[in-house]
Amino acid sequence: MKAPFSFQAGTDLQLKIATGFFFFIVFVNTIAVGYQARIIFPPSPVEKQYTWRGTDHPRELHLDLGDPVALTIDDTEHFQIATPDATADWNSIFPPGRGFIHLGPDKRRFGLSMFHQIHCLDMIRQALLSGTTSGHVHHCFSYLRQTALCHADLTLEEGVPELGLDPTGELPVNGLMMTHTCRDWSKVYKFLGDEHYDWKEWRKTHNITVL
Repeated sequence: MKAPFSFQAGTDLQLKIATGFFFFIVFVNTIAVGYQARIIFPPSPVEKQYTWRGTDHPRELHLDLGDPVALTIDDTEHFQIATPDATADWNSIFPPGRGFIHLGPDKRRFGLSMFHQIHCLDMIRQALLSGTTSGHVHHCFSYLRQTALCHADLTLEEGVPELGLDPTGELPVNGLMMTHTCRDWSKVYKFLGDEHYDWKEWRKTHNITVL
């Protein structure tokens, strides 16, 4: 004859089922969250091995720039258009290698966008000096426009009373003395300087004398 139903036994069974179901749900959720995390936050570039051939390379240079830094815009006397020191000033802003780096086992050459943008500013400066334009200059205008859109700097710039009113009757802005939050560009310069030295040493060890 069957034993009479025990309330305690039934409760224990229900508790075991509920506990098992709870841990099953936790397990499934853990798998789902992990899967979603790998979609939203892909594996670190360090985890992926690249051939550095064709398009099989990182989209950008993965360099730890540390905490953001502040840059307050000023009206510097350097980096002008036509002063005697203008050309030297603009040349001085480029690191060794003029913004090109060599990555991967075969030291493939890449340009860094930051210095492409500075190069384009200098090209426009030279076009203003010569009074002539070229396809290169038109490219630079388009390139700088698109990189400005890409960065989407949201710094608020105050109106400047000393400039009077603009055609709409509002105060214009000049951006001076406005502080921007920036990536630490000094770390970029250091990396490129170190990389250029390493590249030259690599060339020596591989007996490469022709660029």
